[in-house]
Amino acid sequence: QQTMMNNNIEVLTNASSFSFEELIHVAQRDNNSKRQFLLVNGKQGKHLPTDATQTLALFEQLGELAKRFYDRRQTVVIGFAETATAIGAAVAQVLGAKTVYLQTTRETLKDSINLLDFQEEHSHAVNQRLYCCQPQRWLAEAEVILLVEDEISTGQTILNLVAELRKLPYLRKQVQFAVLSLVNGLNEASLSKLSAAGIMCHYLLKLAYDSAWNPYPDLIAESTMMPLLEEKPSFVYKEIAGKVNSRSGCVIGVYHEAVLNLAQTVKAYLLQAPIPETILVLGTEELMYPAIITAQLLQNTLKATVKTHATTRSPIKISSQTADYPIINGCHLTSLYDPLRTTFVYNLTAYEQVVILFDSDEDSQKGLEELADCLHQFGCRQILALRWVTT
Repeated sequence: QQTMMNNNIEVLTNASSFSFEELIHVAQRDNNSKRQFLLVNGKQGKHLPTDATQTLALFEQLGELAKRFYDRRQTVVIGFAETATAIGAAVAQVLGAKTVYLQTTRETLKDSINLLDFQEEHSHAVNQRLYCCQPQRWLAEAEVILLVEDEISTGQTILNLVAELRKLPYLRKQVQFAVLSLVNGLNEASLSKLSAAGIMCHYLLKLAYDSAWNPYPDLIAESTMMPLLEEKPSFVYKEIAGKVNSRSGCVIGVYHEAVLNLAQTVKAYLLQAPIPETILVLGTEELMYPAIITAQLLQNTLKATVKTHATTRSPIKISSQTADYPIINGCHLTSLYDPLRTTFVYNLTAYEQVVILFDSDEDSQKGLEELADCLHQFGCRQILALRWVTT
């Protein structure tokens, strides 16, 4: 199967059940000189609102691909922050409840073991960390370490992380490294580098494109809005206990169970009032998997149209006037995780009910107020902000 998009993206393989057009939208990065464009996945539940059932179906197809190669082998799955945290969790879940799941993070954890730091060089947020609360147990037993990404374009981040992991003294010498991604855009030279480093590549979509391509040379970007308000929508803040922190590593079955309990608690709260017809479950930065699972549960059990996506650290240009351009509106916000960090939320519309899920240890009041104002500007009526806490 080969498709050309604007003669600039060639689809070499699509092993997913979704069409290229459903999955891949091209947007313009904002203030990133390393690459002009960004591939925005229409089913990933990050930048664009999605149907959670389809999102999980896509992630599970990637998980089944991993299972074909690594079933019955002691596997540690590492999902990359920010955008692949949910993909990694879903892949680990497909591999079995006892699979160890770690995720990289850009946050600082106060009471966990920082295994290593590495660089994601092409990103807007370069520094990444990997924590693990039981490294010598989990990593020493690993036969396979599976790195999960939404897209790999150069492979350099993978090489950087694997080089650091190989320095760990308790890792098996013969451990197999593999990278699993929704999209693989590596050229021959990059593929050869990974191969030479002993890293296998698996993917659903194989694309070929010129990384110097500028898809929208004449794009007139619109501003990310900050709201002007007359009245506030109804706003409820609650804390829900039972958090399992995937940033410090977890057994996926335990994490998934905790996420399902969170989803059931959200549902129970919504059932106290007339069921809204439209619901958005909004994840925040690295906390995506709980939002996607919650949205799926609500969609399956309530008579409502439910969407999910998440806030992001990616600055993307906005245009509502450019044909087929994917990012049509947005707000810039103070992060709920760091008052000095700017985050964004894109493609909002009016929902009767918005559920914001976050798990920050910081004081998030300023960020929450800005996010609530932003949602209100787009006509959202009721906002439920839920902080997921350990106890």
